[in-house]
Amino acid sequence: PVNRPGTLSIKVVTRRAAADVSQDLSPPDEVVSVAPLTAQFVGEPLEELEDEGVLASSRVVEVKIDRIRRIGGQVAELGFRWNHDPSRIRSHAIRWTVLPAVESEPTALILDADSVGQERTLTIRSRGRPLRILKIAAPESISASIGEQTLGMEHQLRISVKRLRPIDAVLSELVVSTDHPDQAQLLIPILVQARAKGGDDEGGWTR
Repeated sequence: PVNRPGTLSIKVVTRRAAADVSQDLSPPDEVVSVAPLTAQFVGEPLEELEDEGVLASSRVVEVKIDRIRRIGGQVAELGFRWNHDPSRIRSHAIRWTVLPAVESEPTALILDADSVGQERTLTIRSRGRPLRILKIAAPESISASIGEQTLGMEHQLRISVKRLRPIDAVLSELVVSTDHPDQAQLLIPILVQARAKGGDDEGGWTR
């Protein structure tokens, strides 16, 4: 989750001809990492003889990931070195995803002309610990409310659309403020469903 450290384990496998180890790749002796990663080998290499005289060596790498505040996909690289040839280094990309501490279902509020006067419900969920919703900021054309300000893993956010105008696809966003220590705000996009010009509503709807 966002703003929390993490760990993962990966297995590095090298293969070489068992009959002539001098001409093929032996297991790496060192792993090199930079922030936000810290990596080290765990244990000694394990060897296994595969088909056709190929010797496979594997090493487990423990990777620690620093706290990251940016939600979404992340990528960083590890480097591997060999003592007998310090100039040789091979890199490997590590990819992982930082999950939000607070999220909504659905993730966006999608509106059209028929939404006026209707009530929608969004579910706000916390990951890992209960939270309180402290404040909800919404555009003037939308009313947003929640029941009691209780501590819980889920909260139901009630949305009522007062009016809409022919505008661009993105109206604005709902800003939900919480007491979660790892994510103080949740931004929920408000999208207006496209309608071709010349529709039933005066001025038409455009995307």
